[in-house]
Amino acid sequence: MEYVIVSTPQQIAELSEMGGRIFGEYYTSRGMMSEEQSVYMIDMFFSEEAIGKQIAKGYEYYFFYEEDRRIGFCAVHASEGKLFLSKLYFEESERGKGYGKEAMKFLEGLCYLQMLNAIWLTVNRENKDSIEFYLRRGFKILRSEDNEIGQGFFMYDYILELPIKPLF
Repeated sequence: MEYVIVSTPQQIAELSEMGGRIFGEYYTSRGMMSEEQSVYMIDMFFSEEAIGKQIAKGYEYYFFYEEDRRIGFCAVHASEGKLFLSKLYFEESERGKGYGKEAMKFLEGLCYLQMLNAIWLTVNRENKDSIEFYLRRGFKILRSEDNEIGQGFFMYDYILELPIKPLF
């Protein structure tokens, strides 16, 4: 799998389309949130403007490619000695093929390069498949959080963390 950092306006536009489409498909088709909340969150987190603002704040977005096919992406932000995994999404047709495991190795490599000691993330408490994936990778559930995100919508998440052991 190849990893390409998102940096150009064209890439941001492509990421916005891809992210919004995958997010909407995944969460609404599995009944984890309403169509209305999905549309609100796509605008809030996957618009070109939102992605541009995150990049300006130090977030890094990476496209994932396999044999010249764009199969997914992630967003990360290093802070306080840890890597925050903000987003990790794959096209529906590419799930279950081991790409998530490869992406986690890539993220661990980023931690080693930046001398970070953990990866942490938030995950919807109803997202059983993703929770299971992360727990199998060694993440631990630290706590749950309920956060209002505006317009009467809430995020009901677990906070997970994976310690990263130094190479030497």
